[in-house]
Amino acid sequence: MKLKYMTIWFLVIWAQLLYSQQELNIVNNPEFDKGKIGWSVKAYNNAQMTFEVKTDGLLSGANYLSINISTGGNVEDIAVYQNQSLEQGRFYSISFIASANRDFIMHAALIETLGDKKTFWSSPDIQLTQVAHTFGPFNVAYYGPDAGHRLYFFLGGTDNVTVNIDAVVITEKDDPNHFRIEEKFAQRSHT
Repeated sequence: MKLKYMTIWFLVIWAQLLYSQQELNIVNNPEFDKGKIGWSVKAYNNAQMTFEVKTDGLLSGANYLSINISTGGNVEDIAVYQNQSLEQGRFYSISFIASANRDFIMHAALIETLGDKKTFWSSPDIQLTQVAHTFGPFNVAYYGPDAGHRLYFFLGGTDNVTVNIDAVVITEKDDPNHFRIEEKFAQRSHT
């Protein structure tokens, strides 16, 4: 009987440990299964594009976002983005699947939504081809204040290209060597 309870206790602890280490995707509608919900697609200045959520299963699942760019303008003139709240003392991992109908270079970035709207992180050049690839993980450590940011995909700079994006993933986990302000106060001794 004692062995039975110890086995159950061990299984419960193991399941809790496994669940606590699981990294969840914080992206809203990462595979465009709910259409464009959670995502914005914008053209600025003289750039021109159309977009749609396609359902022919070209990338990771049934749906993906397809952006048909007729006039690309500058690199940041075509943007696909989603708001994200980053928290101090967290590690973030970013990945996604993308392709284009011809060779194309895109960029990803995390940019503040308030204040100076600084670019917190930007990817190196991401070379797209007609074959879909998974890009990332791009690992980012964030130590700024809890704040709103946007994950951007910049698709401008080239005319007459179609870009496809799917399976956007951002996971977060604690930096075990960083104490957030509320954690510092919790560990103080008060007399």
